[in-house]
Amino acid sequence: FAILSFERGSARCVAAAGPLAQRFLPTKLLPHEPGAEIASQAASGAWLETASGPQDAGDALDLAFVPFSLGGRASPIGCLVFGRRPVPAAGPLSHRLADLIDATDFIVTALRPAIEHAETTNAAILRLRRIISRRTFTVLLQPIVRLDGGRVVAVEALTRFADGVRPEVRFAEAAQLGMGAALERATVAAAIEAAASLPAQIALSVNISPDVLEHDPELAEIIQRAQRLMIVELTEHERIDDYEAVRAAFGRLGPTVRLAVDDAGSGYASLRHILSLQPAYVKLDMEWVRGIADDPIRRSLVSGLAYFAAETGSQLIAEGIETEDERTALIELDVRLGQGFLFGRPEKSRRQ
Repeated sequence: FAILSFERGSARCVAAAGPLAQRFLPTKLLPHEPGAEIASQAASGAWLETASGPQDAGDALDLAFVPFSLGGRASPIGCLVFGRRPVPAAGPLSHRLADLIDATDFIVTALRPAIEHAETTNAAILRLRRIISRRTFTVLLQPIVRLDGGRVVAVEALTRFADGVRPEVRFAEAAQLGMGAALERATVAAAIEAAASLPAQIALSVNISPDVLEHDPELAEIIQRAQRLMIVELTEHERIDDYEAVRAAFGRLGPTVRLAVDDAGSGYASLRHILSLQPAYVKLDMEWVRGIADDPIRRSLVSGLAYFAAETGSQLIAEGIETEDERTALIELDVRLGQGFLFGRPEKSRRQ
């Protein structure tokens, strides 16, 4: 027997067919391309006998092609190929169709998970490509201010997708499918365009994953388009295996870029990112800000982080500030910068 891979298939499909090698011997896995004879025979929707076939089918002279599909598909997705070697005792090929039908049932069962996974993956990749090419997302800008006077010193760019998928879900999906760098490049470029109408002294803060920062060669050129101070935020939730490589990659972004560690106190590495990367800014997760005015435990933790940041040469930025009491408490704890609904919600820029 010989099993051919599919026009819309992948190496995973071929690997899933491996059990046939033990059940139906001898078995070959023969790839084919759209337009080959197998594809045209599969499209006919019927089995037939022919003396022709792929050149690498060995010495099997007679081949039968049986197309099959999964579920309620109207058109075949693949074709099982049955070959008979010229042994007189074997009889006509048509006498072996019962075996062929059994093999077809087996291959459909064996390949169903691989095919469905491949189709789901392909659909997700196509969806991401459309999001990037059509820019079906919006960049919102939220101010970062000095707590003692409310002066805006920077804005953070936040991405919102038109289909309502949460940003963290969409970026995680893109990374898993090998499209994380492309999506991050697109959103950073859009953020720079959105902030172009702001005064030049206001910095722009963007979120970039450590993996993209370290390995994407196009990021530096995009960052340099900003013509303003840029802040690159690395989330504390993501693991960093090589801090020296990340520091070297950050250095390649240029002298007008500052580093920030986002969500301090909530993620994977705790304070290790801060110790190893020595960022200019440390962003305090909003969970430690909520209710800080009346919570001595939160006040103690933030006080310690503020001291730690000062000793390491960083400035602390408190996120999620919503009340005057929270702002007052943070100022008392020597936190100088912050963002939250108290100072402004994320909004579109005038250029969008």
